[in-house]
Amino acid sequence: MCLHIAVAVVLIGGLALLNIWLYEVGDPRFLDFVPVRYIFDLMGLAILVVFGVFGVRDTIEVFREEE
Repeated sequence: MCLHIAVAVVLIGGLALLNIWLYEVGDPRFLDFVPVRYIFDLMGLAILVVFGVFGVRDTIEVFREEE
């Protein structure tokens, strides 16, 4: 479980650093329509959801094995 948290923190931290860098560069847009920061925000949310789902699934498996 600690490994999941560490990997999620590193990934989200890296995305946050890229997001900060993008704010300093300006507000670039993807295909002149969608701000790139929205894409980074969605990636961060996706990482949290995926790690949350797999963390709960692994926890359930551990508790089922103990019975």
